[in-house]
Amino acid sequence: MTHIAGIALFLFLAGTKLLIAPSIMLAAGTGILETIIITYIGSLLGATLFYYFGVAIFSWWDKLVGNDKVKKSIFSNRSRAIVKVKIHTGIIGIAALAPIISIPISALIIAKFFPGKNKVVAVFAVILIPVAIGLTFLSKPIIAPIVELVKRIFHLG
Repeated sequence: MTHIAGIALFLFLAGTKLLIAPSIMLAAGTGILETIIITYIGSLLGATLFYYFGVAIFSWWDKLVGNDKVKKSIFSNRSRAIVKVKIHTGIIGIAALAPIISIPISALIIAKFFPGKNKVVAVFAVILIPVAIGLTFLSKPIIAPIVELVKRIFHLG
């Protein structure tokens, strides 16, 4: 795999599976600074793409189905929890959950509840900096012993 293809793969991985991306990158031999930068850029690209994709899809769906029909309100534990998160945490809270619930899901939730907000990408840009740094430094002590074990098992040097 060429270096450019590897970077593209890592960008895609960071944009979709942020929680495991730094571990895989470090296991592949990427340096810490490069891992932080690629993780950050990939996760920000993923958040931006999924947010705008979600806004477009939800807008298209609303036009297709139409909002003129009065729907009966259904209050369930799930709908109450969603409204509670939306009201109490807003864009920042949902974006902060991105490493746990994944970039695509958090971006789509924000697109559903906060379409047309110009600050969404800026919020993701700020929140993902410490996330990329933190996940990289948390992954280093976890992944190093595993890599060494695999090298010893398979006599890789």
